[in-house]
Amino acid sequence: MTKLIPKLRLLFAIGMVMLVAIPASAQRQMENLGRGVVAVRTGTSSIFVSWRLLGLDPAGIGFNLYRSTAGGAYTKLNSSVLTAGTCYTDTTPDITKDNAYYVKPVIGGVEQAASGSYT
Repeated sequence: MTKLIPKLRLLFAIGMVMLVAIPASAQRQMENLGRGVVAVRTGTSSIFVSWRLLGLDPAGIGFNLYRSTAGGAYTKLNSSVLTAGTCYTDTTPDITKDNAYYVKPVIGGVEQAASGSYT
């Protein structure tokens, strides 16, 4: 029995090392997600627009938000790059018509490709 105890201690130590080492070596699995733009009417004359911040977005990323009314041309809604979050309240929509929104990330002052749109 006394010869078995050191072997059990060794097996226990090896097991503990494996438990600690396995999660540390596993890579984080990420999904292939888009911006997920969503717009919700919040009053008689406002629409709340929200979108995702992605896991690989760099620090300091900003966004420009665009709206199209009744299938017309898209116009930028914000006067300066949005950096305080991933949402915006549109207070000037024509809610009697369809409004479509998309965002363009801004990285290092350069506007990137548009996200998918949401109507």
